[in-house]
Amino acid sequence: MRRFLRVLSLALAFALVGGACGEDSDTTPIDEAGPGDVTDAGAEGAFGEADDCSELVGQAVAAYERVVEGLGDADRSDIDRIDAAMESFGGIGPDLQVRYDALDCQASDFEVEVCAAVADLAADGPAAQDFIDTVAASCEAG
Repeated sequence: MRRFLRVLSLALAFALVGGACGEDSDTTPIDEAGPGDVTDAGAEGAFGEADDCSELVGQAVAAYERVVEGLGDADRSDIDRIDAAMESFGGIGPDLQVRYDALDCQASDFEVEVCAAVADLAADGPAAQDFIDTVAASCEAG
């Protein structure tokens, strides 16, 4: 599970950082967060409202759906649209991992449910397909 979340976190972070090249004034919520704001195992961050693993799965799947919907028919070079879609995920990884750990979720259950839901996503454009392919690859590697 950690590998699954780590690969996904890196993919999302890469997309956010790579897409923001040349925009030094922009910061992400993680950049603006103080100590404990996003990585606190309590209820901070985008996935903090999940009270159990089932809710966390639902929130993670909804986050993937938001990204794919936000990407729409965007090309790989549509940096602004990619940035906006990736930010809609709600966090770039640590928050999901920390919440997963705090709720003591079982890796196999979480991965199976999330990966099955992601397999049902359909891309309208190349950027969305790249995102789905990245998540699918992390599911296969997990």
